Amino acid sequence: MHSIRAYLTLCLLATLAACSSLPSKAPIVTPASLSLHQQHLASLSRIQQFELKGRLGVQADGKGYSASLLWQHNADQDDIRIYSPLGGQLARIQKTADGIRLEDAQGQVSVGKDAESLTQALLGWRLPLSGLADWVLGRPVNSAMASLTWDEAGHTLSLNEADWAIAYQQYQASPTAFLPHKLSLKNARVQLKLIVEKWTLK
Repeated sequence: MHSIRAYLTLCLLATLAACSSLPSKAPIVTPASLSLHQQHLASLSRIQQFELKGRLGVQADGKGYSASLLWQHNADQDDIRIYSPLGGQLARIQKTADGIRLEDAQGQVSVGKDAESLTQALLGWRLPLSGLADWVLGRPVNSAMASLTWDEAGHTLSLNEADWAIAYQQYQASPTAFLPHKLSLKNARVQLKLIVEKWTLK
């Protein structure tokens, strides 16, 4: 546990720290932007599997961490590998129907029922894996329970759900949908910033 935290205790990447913030004024909803937003969410709803490579910045308990990650997701499981800035694997988080498995840099394995409590105990910060696969795409887990805003093109600007506030700063085009390139997730204890360098949809 301590070795993972020691590896991760580095300054946030300058590019992550420089992520722009959202405008202070809420965007004006028009029938046209609402229609585009509904079309955007419909295109995202068809995505069931993805792989992403990216860079992760974490701020928790007054400390900053940075890492890279490789994430494979499908409807049945998740496999997330987290690497130090020097390229060494710090952790591997696997989610299946049986629960959560976390392997640290020394190969020690811990298991649990949810990723949030397991990552808090072993990494020192909570990874909201229960909603992250949807949020990273720019869609809510449960639209009836979420609060969303969007831009004139219909792309999600902010999403509030399950005590997390997610902000989307930049998108990139894919063959089937516009996908987030820069986003941040924040709750009362931790802030995560993610730059997605590559999306692969399956």
